Amino acid sequence: MGTSADHAYIAKLVHHGARITEQRKKLIHLLASCERPLSAMEIYQELERSFPRMSFGTVYQNIKLLADLELIESFVISNQLRYRLIDRDQPHYHFICMDCEKATSIPFNPSETPIPLPQQLTFVDFKLDVFGYCELCSDPGTLVSNGKKTNRIKGADRHE
Repeated sequence: MGTSADHAYIAKLVHHGARITEQRKKLIHLLASCERPLSAMEIYQELERSFPRMSFGTVYQNIKLLADLELIESFVISNQLRYRLIDRDQPHYHFICMDCEKATSIPFNPSETPIPLPQQLTFVDFKLDVFGYCELCSDPGTLVSNGKKTNRIKGADRHE
């Protein structure tokens, strides 16, 4: 564990005077390596494997700290609050599949794209998510669940 992306976020924690714990390192690594945004419960369930005595409250406090330091952002998908790391070095937006919930980063730099704002407004930052269906999920006869493509027709148990 420990990619250069992980180290960049750890350095930001150090810069803000936060204690660096194994749980925080693992949380950052989890969010950096996951292909989709995670709920607090999913984060807890994953971290509990490495830290069985950790409480959900501890996970939530760490999520709150990372959000307060603007290292992660939250948004709602499928009526559930999800979290992902913020990448300020490479401006982009996310395409999020509404079936498998995979998030795909798409390069986008708003400073290179004119955004029609009324004169009295000043652009500071942006957050853009586009929702739809990825190539695997766009077939209307299939549903992706736990990484497996299955037929949506009741009674059909086809897995690819």
